[in-house]
Amino acid sequence: MASTAADADAWEALVRAVAAAPQDDGPRRVAADWLLARGDVRGEYAAASLSPEGASRAAELLRLHGDDWLKPLLELGAQPFHAQRDGVPSFTRGFVETAGLFGRSVANLAELQRLEPVTGVRLTSGGPGPLAQAAKAPGLERVRALKLDGRYTEGTEAVLGARLPALQWLVVNELGDRHAVALAGSGARPLTVVADVAKLGAGVRNLAEASFFSRVVALKLERATAAVVADIARTLPAQLQSLTFHETELRAEAVETLGARLDSLTELAITGFPTAQGRVELGRAAVRALVRHLKGGRLQVLDLHGIACDSLGELLSSPALSSVERLILADGTLTVPIAEALVGSPYRGRLKELNAEQTFDDAALERLDLPGVNVMKRRTEPWD
Repeated sequence: MASTAADADAWEALVRAVAAAPQDDGPRRVAADWLLARGDVRGEYAAASLSPEGASRAAELLRLHGDDWLKPLLELGAQPFHAQRDGVPSFTRGFVETAGLFGRSVANLAELQRLEPVTGVRLTSGGPGPLAQAAKAPGLERVRALKLDGRYTEGTEAVLGARLPALQWLVVNELGDRHAVALAGSGARPLTVVADVAKLGAGVRNLAEASFFSRVVALKLERATAAVVADIARTLPAQLQSLTFHETELRAEAVETLGARLDSLTELAITGFPTAQGRVELGRAAVRALVRHLKGGRLQVLDLHGIACDSLGELLSSPALSSVERLILADGTLTVPIAEALVGSPYRGRLKELNAEQTFDDAALERLDLPGVNVMKRRTEPWD
């Protein structure tokens, strides 16, 4: 792409401009023109990618030349952000914006961001050393989506403690107290957080004191203790739109603490996976607290897959269902009483889709007489 030092510097400046304005096609067109002026076919690809009429031409150019364009990235150890195709980072509107680095290649983040406007990064740790180097990469300040995973978490706090002013989406395998301390001082303002918070205890207070949760509009808690859920519930903001509790015990006390903020949600998920040991329980008191605070009007998606709850019908027969367009009762959640409560609910008028896949009760499926609702039902056996 860049044959001289001057070209390399010019290209790096163009990359920074694209990364700084990810929704603006202007810097992308400037970069495409720069490439075209140098006879680089990538310029034609980038220009075609920015035009609806050029979609087929862009696809053809990517098929013919994509391997050549990706070679420098692969030599740095780049991998796909979502790992759909091993070894191939993802192009977005002409440029690579998401990529992953694994093991020792994590240390190559700065070089990767000189070549492409990468703002979505997956760093799979190979130990603390490479992560510590990645934490010093100047381009980390442009990262909007960050996923940290892998067996080794010793260097995670180095990355979380770096300056992350653009961060909007964060996924971490482990969010423990020391990571909370690092995040609290990073200046990060994430809008979406997905984390296994099983090891987060007093660190919740560190994040709360740093107003870490004050701008969160979507939050997923995995395998959280009741105490952590209660602490986080006290810190969540009024603008919260999406809230997920996965494999997490949700008690009535936490629901009461969330209170009126629940009625601002557009998406609520209380989920689990059925195993030989059973399913996540949702108690009657928690259901009744949800009924009290979910008055209806905003909630569009209600996901309750894999939940064991005899009193769930009370929720489906309440005004909480009145604005729900998509309901998920998959993985054995749907029972005969719950099916009957749903069919008889006076509040299901806006329901468009019901996902009841992998339901283990054929009698419940037979009772789903829901005209105008797309019912997804596929009978399978319970998981081991």
